[in-house]
Amino acid sequence: VPSAPTGMYTMTISLPGQNDRTLGYCRFSVEDFQPPRIEVALTPEKTFTTGDDAIAVALDAKYLFGAPVADGPWEADIAVNARGFSHPDWRSFIFPSSFAQNPPPGTQKSGTLDGQGKAVLTISPDKDWAAPAMAVTATVRVREDGGRWVARNITVPHYAAPVLMGYEYPKQEIGAGAPFSLRVAAVTPEGKAAPLAEAAADITRREPYYARTDRGYTQSVRYAPVATAPVTLDN
Repeated sequence: VPSAPTGMYTMTISLPGQNDRTLGYCRFSVEDFQPPRIEVALTPEKTFTTGDDAIAVALDAKYLFGAPVADGPWEADIAVNARGFSHPDWRSFIFPSSFAQNPPPGTQKSGTLDGQGKAVLTISPDKDWAAPAMAVTATVRVREDGGRWVARNITVPHYAAPVLMGYEYPKQEIGAGAPFSLRVAAVTPEGKAAPLAEAAADITRREPYYARTDRGYTQSVRYAPVATAPVTLDN
């Protein structure tokens, strides 16, 4: 769109000679570019949280010339996703992390900055936060006087429990009917050996099968219990 004045536009797509049949359309706006006039800083109270501990993030919004964005509105979109855990001291171990069902739905929060342009965003764990390791991401927006929102992101790790369980693949080949062993590790989010003396291991066998439905056959998976055994941990 050459030399378009500012405003809202609609673009429609059709085949040549068939302008009455619209294949698609989109709306867009043309605005004068103006850089943000404020900066937003997000600082977590803790580098990570565990269990039922809430996540607290300090918001601090200032104009580029230094004055605080006093009494400015803010809003936040919060998303929770499973994340893998790794640590240099446990390179050979795998620490699985996933949700048994779908990830928790996103949530929103909003509020007003104080006279110093500050506020605290508090995110409380939900019962659906069931993955061993999670990444909690908050997209925070603060509105300028002119009506434009300035956004910043922050991600804080959250752990369902203060201990993460990992395993190391056997170095020997596993044959049918032959015994095998796995190394198991219990570590803290800081990567230190957890003060646990014993854990319990439940072993199941993954069994794919086909089920007949009205639409034919569909493949499913069931897990058959094999054994339950104690695991002694060496600190």
